[in-house]
Amino acid sequence: GFKEIRQRLAKIYQQELDNVKGIKIIPCNYNEVVPHIFVIRITCGKRDIVKQCLNDNGVATGIHYRPNHLLTLFTGNQNNTTLKHTDEIYEQLITLPLHADMVEDDVYYICGLIKKSI
Repeated sequence: GFKEIRQRLAKIYQQELDNVKGIKIIPCNYNEVVPHIFVIRITCGKRDIVKQCLNDNGVATGIHYRPNHLLTLFTGNQNNTTLKHTDEIYEQLITLPLHADMVEDDVYYICGLIKKSI
């Protein structure tokens, strides 16, 4: 079912990208958690290159989630507050496709594109 598909696909992402230089995986036990998104950090400064490569090959990505201190609801109440570490991590995040209509080969394809573009 839905739960098992998401867990299986997330495990493949984790397996394929865990030891790739320039990528950090957010640690998670997918036997216990059903992810609604799969987020990685591109720590080598190539996030936009990776996003573009994926987009050029028909793979939609996102960036989740915008930090609260950058949301318009909060920006009016602050004096140009910066959160150095939060901002740094936000600039590294990329959300990869993860939905029940995907098959394992989709994840392997996406991981291959990421590895090629790093």
